[in-house]
Amino acid sequence: MKYSEIIGLQEYFHPVFNIENETVNYWKQFIPNDQFYEVLRKTLSAIDTNEPALRKSIWIQGTFGTGKSHAASVIKHLLFDDYNEIEDYINESVDDASLKSKLINYRSQSKLLPIVLKGLGNISNGRTFALQIEKAVRISPWFKNLGIVTTSDFDRLIEKVNNPLIDWDSLIKKHDELSIYVTAKSDILKKLNAYDIDFFHIIEDALNNEGVHFSHADITNWLVEVNNEVITQKKADGIIIFWDEFTSVMDSINSGIINQIQNIAELSEKNNIFLYLISHRTPHQHSIPKEDLTRMNDRFHIIQYRMEPITTYHIIAATIKKINIEEWRRLQGEIFDGTPQWDDLINLLTNNHSASAKSKIKDLFPIHPYSAYLSTFIARNLGSTNRSIFGFLYDKEFGFLNYLDKELNGERLLTADYLWDFFVNAFENDQEARFNQVLDKYRLNIQRVREHGENFTKVFKGILLLNVLFKVIEVTGEDGSPVTPSTENITSLFTGCFENEIPEILTFIDEKGIITKTPGDDFLIEFSSLPVREIEQAKENIRNQFKDIINVLEH
Repeated sequence: MKYSEIIGLQEYFHPVFNIENETVNYWKQFIPNDQFYEVLRKTLSAIDTNEPALRKSIWIQGTFGTGKSHAASVIKHLLFDDYNEIEDYINESVDDASLKSKLINYRSQSKLLPIVLKGLGNISNGRTFALQIEKAVRISPWFKNLGIVTTSDFDRLIEKVNNPLIDWDSLIKKHDELSIYVTAKSDILKKLNAYDIDFFHIIEDALNNEGVHFSHADITNWLVEVNNEVITQKKADGIIIFWDEFTSVMDSINSGIINQIQNIAELSEKNNIFLYLISHRTPHQHSIPKEDLTRMNDRFHIIQYRMEPITTYHIIAATIKKINIEEWRRLQGEIFDGTPQWDDLINLLTNNHSASAKSKIKDLFPIHPYSAYLSTFIARNLGSTNRSIFGFLYDKEFGFLNYLDKELNGERLLTADYLWDFFVNAFENDQEARFNQVLDKYRLNIQRVREHGENFTKVFKGILLLNVLFKVIEVTGEDGSPVTPSTENITSLFTGCFENEIPEILTFIDEKGIITKTPGDDFLIEFSSLPVREIEQAKENIRNQFKDIINVLEH
C-alpha cells in the first residue's frame, strides 16, 4: 500500500495565488493570523481616520509563499464586497474582537472600490507607468459593471484617430512601424480599444511626426476625476489600487516612476485614493536615491509580512486530504503515541505554544514535525516564485506528492532531505551567493556519501540544509537554535526514523573530512577563509584562560 491511497491534497488549493484571476470565493480559504490582523488593522486605520499622519498608502513586503497576495485579496473583498457576501467570513474567521468590531463599523457606512494590477506589464518609464494604471482602471470589472465613464489617454488618442482630416491609408503606408501591425484605421482602433500600451507609443510617435499632438492626462488628476465620479455615483467612498508583484516595477525603477508613485500616494491624505503595494523587497532594498527613499517612507505604512509557523501548520493541515482517515489515524498513532521524545521535540519546535499548535503539527503526518518547522523557516526567508512551501506540497518530482507515492513499508515520515532536494535550486540561484560553500560541499561529496547508503545520504542533506538556514539567521536575527547544525538537532531531524544509526553516520562524515565537527559538536561548514576547527580551538583556549576568574567571581 502507498501513502497516496490514504492521503492526498485538496484539489481547490492553488500553490500560487493570482489576485488578477481569482477562483470564486477561494479568498475565503485564507486563515487569518497575527500578520494579517496587523495589515488589516493598519489598513483600516489609514482609510478611516482624520489624522494626516495616519492616512497613508500601504506597502507589504515578504518573501515568496508567505501568503501576501492571498491576504491582499481578503482585504480587497472585505473593503468592497456587499456585506452579505463577507459576513460569514468576518463572523467565522476573524477572531480578533476589537478588529472585527472596527471592520464592521467601517463597512456599515463605507467601502473602497478596488483596482488590481500585477507585475511590470508594459512599464518602462513614468509615461507607461501611468498608462498601465489607466488600463487597469478601464478594464476593471467593477468599473465596467458600475457604468463609470472617464476620459483616459486612450480615449483622447482614439479621438485623434477618428479625426476626418487624417488620411490613415497614406499614413500607414508612410510609416513602416505602423504597417507592421495594422493595415487599416479599423485595426488601429481595435488595438487602442484593447488598451495595447506598446502600440499606443507607435501610433503616438507616428502622429507626432505628422505634427499632430495631444496633451497627456496627469495620472494623479485623472485618478482624482475617477474617484470623484465613483463618489458622486455613490458606487463607493474611494478607490484602492492593489498592485501585486510590485518588485518587478521597483527593479525597473527610474525617477519618472518614483515621482508617479509618490504623487499617487500623496492622494491618500485628502482624496480617499490609496495604493496597496505588494512586493518581495522594501524600497530600502532597491537602488533608490536617499531623498526619494525618505519621501516614500513618509507616504507609506511599510509592513513586513512573515510566514508564522503556527499559520503554516494550519494551512498545510487544511491542504492535506484524508482519503482513508481511519488508516491515517492508526499510522499516526503508531508514530506519535506513547513516545515521550516526540513531546520534547514538539515543545521545542512550537516554543511551548498552545496545545492546539502541538496537535496541529501532528496533524501534518506523515510530514516530520522538524520538516514542518524548517519549511516555515524557508518560506519566511528563502522562498521564490517556483520554490515555495506550497510549491513543495504539490511537486511530483521532489516534493510531497512524490513522497506520497512511496510504499508504506519504507519511509514512514517525510524528513528534511526532501526539503533539500526541492529547495536546492533556490539556494543555487541566491542572488547574494550566500550558500556557495554549502553547495560546494554537496557537489564534492554527494557521490561518496551515496555509496554508503540511503540513510547516510539523508543525514548529509539534512546537515547541509541546517547550514543554509543557519547562515540566514546572520541576516534575519532570528533565533537560530533549531537550525544550528548541532549533533542534537541533526539527530532530531530523524526522530522516529533511524536515530540509532546517526552516531555512526556522523562519525563517518567527521572523520572523512566531509564536514568537520567543531569542539562544540556542531557540523558547521566554513563560511570564512579561516578553518572552523582552529577558530573553535582558539575560542576554547580563551574560555579556559578565564575559567578560574569566572569561578572566583561566582563564589
